[in-house]
Amino acid sequence: MTYYQATTAYPAPAHADEVIAFPDADSAYFYGPTDVRSTPITFPRNLTRAYLELYLKGNSCDEFWFGSQPDDYAQPNGLCGGGAFREVQVSIDGQLAGVAWPFPFIFTGGVNPLLWRPIPAVSAFDMPLQVVDLTPYVGLLNDGQQHTISLRVPHDGFYWGIGSDLLLDRDPVLAQTSGALVSRSVGPDAGEAYGENTGSNAGVFATSASRHIVTSGYVDTSAGRITTTVDQTFGFANKQELDLTNFLENLTHTETIDTTTTTAGPSGTTVRRVAESYPIRMRSLFQVPQQGQKDFFRLPAGVEQSLQRSTTVSVDGTQTFSSWLDDTVNASGLLSRTNGVTTMSGGRDSEDYVASDSRGYCYHHKLVAAQGWVTSDKLVPSC
Repeated sequence: MTYYQATTAYPAPAHADEVIAFPDADSAYFYGPTDVRSTPITFPRNLTRAYLELYLKGNSCDEFWFGSQPDDYAQPNGLCGGGAFREVQVSIDGQLAGVAWPFPFIFTGGVNPLLWRPIPAVSAFDMPLQVVDLTPYVGLLNDGQQHTISLRVPHDGFYWGIGSDLLLDRDPVLAQTSGALVSRSVGPDAGEAYGENTGSNAGVFATSASRHIVTSGYVDTSAGRITTTVDQTFGFANKQELDLTNFLENLTHTETIDTTTTTAGPSGTTVRRVAESYPIRMRSLFQVPQQGQKDFFRLPAGVEQSLQRSTTVSVDGTQTFSSWLDDTVNASGLLSRTNGVTTMSGGRDSEDYVASDSRGYCYHHKLVAAQGWVTSDKLVPSC
């Protein structure tokens, strides 16, 4: 870690005035869709903003939650159930306040370990957090009373580990602020649709889901009344083609999350829009033994995955900042064994990482690897 002295040109970044971590280690795991973990919290009286950060990780069968099948098919075939859709619901005092949709992580042994030697899947070593902006609720939270923050994974197929913390901003002058929740539009569930076509040892499953959440509230601060409106649109699509004869799976999955935060006060109106997309394509085969073969398997696999994020900021109708991130990994691998002897093993993967912004920043890095060795490492001068 390298530290730099802040200057006028490069000031210290903004940071929260207070951080509250929860739940504790003993209650950070969620087992099943009805498991609710609640934490009582007394917020500061001079609260001005509040963010909930969530680190979401599915475990066991839910490690590949986006490859799970509906229970009516999964259970009789010994597969992972719960369907392919997941979300984490956040409630305040028993009322649903917001949601977070998880990123489809693949860790370094996932699908076929030879896919990830040495380039891992997107964000496998740096789990991106999901942020739920609770600022519209500040007028309810700064009353000096204890409030309960609850988390639940309503489609939990096995168990999830969730790390979370609250980032709180406080008024630098006032000992107490006041405000109110102006509007709240949060449906109890995502609009989901399922389709399946099953036959002898095979099936095709399609899942879609969507949400539109709008919350708005104000807080009276030493700088005047600040009104915050958070408008989010979520989209989800997942298709799986299965053939259980040789455990063949072709999967196409994407999530889109579009968040527009409007902050209006005496100094003007700022609109920040963040649009994220998590596309992934996965194909794998686990070939079963043939007649006369002992300890045989053949496992070819391939994964294409991206994390895409665009950000724009406008002040009083004029765009002041924009940025773009696209991190894409493409990997293929094969592992084969006969009579206890590995007969074939190898993999290839590549990564194309592009980040740029309207201030002239540009970072473009391309990596290519084969058989465990990096074969090309290029910094590209353009984005």
